[in-house]
Amino acid sequence: MRVTNEVEIPERLIHALLSGRLVIFAGAGVSMACPTCFPSFKGLVQRVLEMSGSSQQITDEPLDRFLGRLKEAGAPTHQIVRNVIGDPSSQPNDLHRNLLRLFRDAESCRIVTTNFDQHFSTSAQVLFPDETLTYYAPALPVGSNFKGIVYLHGSAVRDHASLVLDDHDFGSAYLTEGWARRFITDVFLHYDVLFVGYSHDDVIMQYLARGLPPSTQRYALAPMGEEAKWHYLGIEPLFYPLGDHHNHSALSHCLEAWAGFMNNGYLETKVFVERVMAFDSPPTDPATVDMLLWHMNEAGVLQLILERASTMSWITWFDSNSVLDSIFESTHKWGDLSTAIANWLGQRATSADSSKVLALIQRKGGQIDQTLWSILVWHFSYMTEDDVLIEPHILASWVHFLISTAPVGKRSAQLVGLFQSSSIRHDGRTCIALFDYLTQPSSVLIPSFNEERDYGIEPSLHSESYQLHDAWQNVIQPSLTENVIQIRMLIARNIEAVHMMLRSTGQANDSFDPVSYTRRSIRPSERQEFGHDFDVLIDAACDVIEHLAANDEVQGRSLINEWIACSSPLLKRLSIYALQSAAFVGVDEKLSFLCNPSLLSSPMLCHDVFELLNACYGAAKKSVRSRFLRTALEAMQRGNIEEVVLYNVCSILHFSAQLLPNDEPTLRAYRRSLKIYPDFRPSEYQNVSAVSAIQTFSQGWGIPIDELLKMSPDEVIKLVEHDSFGFFTETIGRAVKQDFEITWSWAEHLRQSNEWGHPLWKEILFGWSRIELSSDQWGSVLTLIQSHERIDLIADGVANLLMDGLKGSQNTILGIHLSRIEEVTFRILEQTRQSSDSSVDLTLSEHSWYLFALSHAAGKAAGILIEILGYFAKHRLEDWETLMERYLSMFLNLLQGDTQADIAGRVIVAHEMGFLFSIDEQWAKEHVVPRFSWANTDEDLPQQMWHGYLAAGQWSLALIPILLPYYEQGFTLLSQDDSNIVRRQFFNHMAALALFWPGDGHPEWADRFLGEVGEDGRVHWSEQIGWIIGSMSPETKSKLWNRWLRDYWNQRCQGLPRPVSVRESKAMIHWVCEFGDVPELYLESIELIRRCPSPGVNQTRLIYEIKSKNLISIAPSETFELIAYALEGTSYPCYHCADITVLLQQAINDYDVSAQTINNLKAQLIRLGCNQPSGL
Repeated sequence: MRVTNEVEIPERLIHALLSGRLVIFAGAGVSMACPTCFPSFKGLVQRVLEMSGSSQQITDEPLDRFLGRLKEAGAPTHQIVRNVIGDPSSQPNDLHRNLLRLFRDAESCRIVTTNFDQHFSTSAQVLFPDETLTYYAPALPVGSNFKGIVYLHGSAVRDHASLVLDDHDFGSAYLTEGWARRFITDVFLHYDVLFVGYSHDDVIMQYLARGLPPSTQRYALAPMGEEAKWHYLGIEPLFYPLGDHHNHSALSHCLEAWAGFMNNGYLETKVFVERVMAFDSPPTDPATVDMLLWHMNEAGVLQLILERASTMSWITWFDSNSVLDSIFESTHKWGDLSTAIANWLGQRATSADSSKVLALIQRKGGQIDQTLWSILVWHFSYMTEDDVLIEPHILASWVHFLISTAPVGKRSAQLVGLFQSSSIRHDGRTCIALFDYLTQPSSVLIPSFNEERDYGIEPSLHSESYQLHDAWQNVIQPSLTENVIQIRMLIARNIEAVHMMLRSTGQANDSFDPVSYTRRSIRPSERQEFGHDFDVLIDAACDVIEHLAANDEVQGRSLINEWIACSSPLLKRLSIYALQSAAFVGVDEKLSFLCNPSLLSSPMLCHDVFELLNACYGAAKKSVRSRFLRTALEAMQRGNIEEVVLYNVCSILHFSAQLLPNDEPTLRAYRRSLKIYPDFRPSEYQNVSAVSAIQTFSQGWGIPIDELLKMSPDEVIKLVEHDSFGFFTETIGRAVKQDFEITWSWAEHLRQSNEWGHPLWKEILFGWSRIELSSDQWGSVLTLIQSHERIDLIADGVANLLMDGLKGSQNTILGIHLSRIEEVTFRILEQTRQSSDSSVDLTLSEHSWYLFALSHAAGKAAGILIEILGYFAKHRLEDWETLMERYLSMFLNLLQGDTQADIAGRVIVAHEMGFLFSIDEQWAKEHVVPRFSWANTDEDLPQQMWHGYLAAGQWSLALIPILLPYYEQGFTLLSQDDSNIVRRQFFNHMAALALFWPGDGHPEWADRFLGEVGEDGRVHWSEQIGWIIGSMSPETKSKLWNRWLRDYWNQRCQGLPRPVSVRESKAMIHWVCEFGDVPELYLESIELIRRCPSPGVNQTRLIYEIKSKNLISIAPSETFELIAYALEGTSYPCYHCADITVLLQQAINDYDVSAQTINNLKAQLIRLGCNQPSGL
């Protein structure tokens, strides 16, 4: 990066500086500029010689050797150097200050100097508020890990004898004693190095540079020239130009600009960006270009730049500076920066620069990856009429390009979003091309349901069918008049392509097509029995047919003739439907159309032939009917005819006879068909009324309740048997509510017919559970259920009925029908235990043992028994002890059994552990408590018990000490098992226990819990604490705070028993907001949370809670400090920019908030790419 137009600093060097991996070595050249005004090393030797009074002359020998000889001759060389360097008139210069300014603070400063003056230390005291660590030779720090200022060769203000000046000193420092060598070896191994103020032929460079390990990079800021000599030393020179008279001002300007760049915060960066982007054209000044490019590596600043780069010239500028290269690389890993750039390109693509972006893509090879493709599609999808109008041919080019580069399969479904664009919707041909692509079939591998195949291949659309239905109805269909020919052709082409794909994979032939098979009726209906993706094409074809039938006879006839000749059975069916719909075709012509043996022989066309016959057969001329009948009989008498064809033609003739039951030629033809195929038996659906009934049934029109109630029980039973889709469930439920006696007669008929498992039982029981039964009705229902021989087959419905009844009229039912309810409930448990197996398939991510128990008849029955037991306990009825013994015996069976019914029952027993413990403590301790042990050999048993128990929501403090050993077993076990379904509930439960634990301070087990569980456990704990705090009154919050929460939070800030993680902070920051109604706790909690890692704001509700609870009014300054703290941990993009900007405006205008806090907030918003209104 060029920090000035003359000097370029490698990006590696800047990154090393930012990451704390750079050490600066400062030589004599740094202290030569005034007001320091010290000589170079050679000049210093000359001064020593002059001040020593020696008559010796400086020769070509190394200067350190000359000083050594001078000292041996008796000259006080070290003392003279101390006097020279100790000149009080010498002051630090800009190079000292700017080299220090490269580091943001004393903590990050790493400078090693071979100079003897103290000017770095003097400058550091002024620049850094904190003390800078300083080391003097020979007492040096460890080179692999140090910070501060190191006087490698000593300091003139210290013991002058320790100065490394002559060859003896260098030999001791770098050879014999080696303390300097060890230090710089470690430095060179672990840090990149920048030399400033050295010449390649300086004595010191021979010691510092040569022979040292090459594992890191070394640079030197040096005047131009003699590049080879620097490389010989293993150093990369960074040249700056010398001015007149060997002026090094370019070095000073370079360091000043670099230091300024490093010290710029986001506020200064924003000013720089706004200044650069204020011009219409991009910058050309090299330093400005490089700095702008550097800032584009920061997501927030990049957003600031992109928002202002609104002209075509910026596309060219970005391209020439390789900004766009990454988003066109096929192996690119997408992140925030590349996504922001791609979104900017998408904005330009939907602007007046649209054609330029297409040209750019062409220059980049004409291909784009899936992410860039998705972004471009998104931008075109949300174009509106208010956007810049793009010329139609350019817009069409974009759509065709996006189609040609679309990813395969459903991943290209985003293209359907282009129909949302009002600009695209105006271009009918482009929309048709898009619809054509999206309805073209692609193949998808699926599991095989055929034992002879290892796999299946299914045709699929490029988009979801519901989206294409919307696109058809809202975009394509309205343009039928103008584009009907093109639309008709694409529909036929794509339907035929589906059939050919299925045919080539052996899944279709001339007489069968699975897509056609799933479409029972060609006529569109609100609800098909089965659906298929390609229904959208069939529905579109129907719209085309109806349009042509009403508006264009020529094209309509053309469609009929072309589609009937296709190989796809579906197109043949559509052709028949078109014929049926065509008002311009008379009934005789329609029936003549069916005088084709291939049409009458195909089972796939049978239903459509029925519908066409229903429309034309009765009204056709006798001569045409006679020809039709002859054709049908001839079709049955062809050689090698398959039985399915015989059956199909017989069915058609049977249907024709029903249409004209008194027509002798028709009846005669039907009787002749029976002689040809005597095994024919007509289906119940092969009659005229059945065709209408099937259509009614499949469209879900239903049956009126009054009609249903008039039906005989047998008719209702048959109706339910055929109702595989549950169309009449709601109707039966309403019928039960309207007339209990009739629906009871249905159930009685089932009982008398021994139909113990008929689905009508379920519907009747469900209906009864929805109404308030009288006592007499309950008596009838319970009598009926008691007489049921296989109650396990209807156990779920009976259990639901009893549970709903107990909720509604508990005292009445239990008081009058107690014994019968008991008997039924015990029978449910006994029979379900006998009829169920022991395998339970639970998907851990979706279900739980408790939900399994609630949905199982045995679990419901166990709950009913506990409900009854509670009634006994409350009223203390006679024989209470005997009754309780019977119930506890059943519960023990459930605890010990291994069937699904036992599992469901014992989960409910665990759920009611507190109640059972209260009525028989000894029984609970002996039979229930041990099953909570995590050491049980059956690994599922403790999970079942804990899931039931933890779902109760209430617990007894008297029970906790008894279960505590098993609680502690779970600490470690659950923290190590991410998939355990009890885990979250257990951790939340522990938080509640801690909050409500009796006595002062938090319980001892809490520290053990937090020490043993992993981060997930501590996060759940913290989330639950916050939720509970939110439900407390201000008084309770104060008591909790003073009792243990303040001390707990302080300990966690100190890392006891574990440091607070970022995820925990996300949960704990909500504690702060929940204390908003107790101001003193709110202020204390802000101080505590700021000692924890910043959680950011994206994954928290902090901003929402600050606004909804009006926390700013409680403590303005502290609340804004809280926001600034949370923003420090927020990554780009920030999802709360708008809200925080409004709050910042309030801080400036309405509250007395410090300038430092406001500037901090501004800087964070700039970093996160948040738009700030002018004036902020």
